[in-house]
Amino acid sequence: MKKKIVIIGAGFAGLSVLLGLLKKRKLFDITLIDKDDYFEYTPSLHLCIDNPNYIKKIKLNLTKYYKEFFIQDLVKEIKNSKIIGEKNTYNFDYLVIATGSSTNYYKNLEFKKYTLPFKRLNDIKSFEQSEEYSAMSEPEKADLSTEKTALEEKIKEDSYVIEEANEAVESLTQEEYEQFTKEGEVEKAERQKQEAESKV
Repeated sequence: MKKKIVIIGAGFAGLSVLLGLLKKRKLFDITLIDKDDYFEYTPSLHLCIDNPNYIKKIKLNLTKYYKEFFIQDLVKEIKNSKIIGEKNTYNFDYLVIATGSSTNYYKNLEFKKYTLPFKRLNDIKSFEQSEEYSAMSEPEKADLSTEKTALEEKIKEDSYVIEEANEAVESLTQEEYEQFTKEGEVEKAERQKQEAESKV
């Protein structure tokens, strides 16, 4: 019987763990849980401030690319090898908690009151509604837009790298996937052998 691995959190860490486990999918029953049905490419988050259309470029649909493994649910509690979510309860043998971080205000209530976190797409709305953004002059907002356009070109390839990689994997048949994995293991073994011989 397969051991059950549950990953909570579909950010960079959670997806990295999932991708690493895919080559062992025959050995494990893998589940990825997140409250949102998309992955956010957060390094490009700032580009969405004055261009809402850019949001679709930094979101990866988890139900499309990982529908075999993904469950959208909000985890409420973990107790006695059970994950209790809003929608369901999940058993596990191994658990990976990759829920990200929260802003540390160092117990300073003034920091929390007068600063704006900028880590998720939802934070963009808070920024646009803030007094700081409203107080910006039109030239300042224009400068922000110009900077966005320049940076947009620099990170365009990074914005699509995960989506392109997943499309490539998705297009493989099971036989091609297993062959690809096998070849990768052989290359790794040969490389390790060469490194060992070079040290002798």
